[in-house]
Amino acid sequence: MAGFAKFLSTLLFLFTGHITSMADFKYAITTGLDPKVPAQDRFTLALKEEKGELISEDRPELVVPLYKVILRDKFGLRMDDVFYFSKDKKRIDTCLKKISEELQTRTVAQFTEMWISNRNLDFLTGVEERMEFSEG
Repeated sequence: MAGFAKFLSTLLFLFTGHITSMADFKYAITTGLDPKVPAQDRFTLALKEEKGELISEDRPELVVPLYKVILRDKFGLRMDDVFYFSKDKKRIDTCLKKISEELQTRTVAQFTEMWISNRNLDFLTGVEERMEFSEG
């Protein structure tokens, strides 16, 4: 019965003009929710710090923490997702800043397609794709 309700809501969104791309259609058919809602209304970010490994046995105060960026669903339809984890605080801050910007500027369907289905974290490693052309 739930699948039929999702199908009917998707038809409603299709006929009212809320579905304008394949990402919108995929989101609507899988969740049954409006794909044009801002992503910040559906998801939120959390930062969790866990105690990591000891650097030396002699000095127990020297512990490298492990940071985790967690993506939480405000509606409770998805489990909490560990989006990224690292021991480097600078990378964690960069990740939080970038994903916060994406949450504010994208619809929930665009965010789901870009950051949940096709996650690409190249911006964290500083890897830039360079195309080299040969003269010929």
